[in-house]
Amino acid sequence: MQAEWEEYFRSIEFRSRNNGAAEETTLDWKSGAVALAERKLERVEGYAGDFQQEAEWKKKITPRHIGLVAEQLLRVSASTTDQEKPFDPEAVEIALDAFWPHGDEEKNFFLGLVHRFSPVTAEQKRQFFKAGATSVVVGGSRNGTTIHAVRHGVLLKIYDELVQSVEGYSVGGQQLTGRGGDPAGDGRVAQSEGGGAAVYGRGGSGGRDEGGLAHRQTKPGFVGDP
Repeated sequence: MQAEWEEYFRSIEFRSRNNGAAEETTLDWKSGAVALAERKLERVEGYAGDFQQEAEWKKKITPRHIGLVAEQLLRVSASTTDQEKPFDPEAVEIALDAFWPHGDEEKNFFLGLVHRFSPVTAEQKRQFFKAGATSVVVGGSRNGTTIHAVRHGVLLKIYDELVQSVEGYSVGGQQLTGRGGDPAGDGRVAQSEGGGAAVYGRGGSGGRDEGGLAHRQTKPGFVGDP
């Protein structure tokens, strides 16, 4: 569910502190991603033994393996498909490419996934810029730690307010369309646990890493995810 992604975004740590003449900066997104992958992991294949019968079996997956699985949950980028249409500020259209294993290894890449938005309001711009400009100093300005802003929570809120329709997505076998036509029926583009084509379903799906080891996961539902 979207709450799981919100929890991941809150876990991103971006902070800095003075250490003598040097400044130490920490930017950690991987810890939260690994925790997300562990929460959604249902089973693995190709590993020896029956350790999956144990309560804490997920903790025995090596950091390198679970780290690679976590990266796949986040693998999305601006689309490389040809976008020749001129930019329309009154009907903003964004295209994404995403990697999402779902059983057929030849169809794991989804290209040109479209999101359409109404124009950003002045208030939404203010919220976005304010979120990025806010930081907190803990322990004093000279030797304290500066906790820098992470804007993902605000971006999620603005996304839900502006999105009008998507193209190339389905949940539970139903194609997502737009507000009033989505399977969730609550005005959000995708706010259900979902299953079926192009998503990790309740039955689970997953991918393979080095050596052909398989990891089966349920999908953390998220607005716009394939």
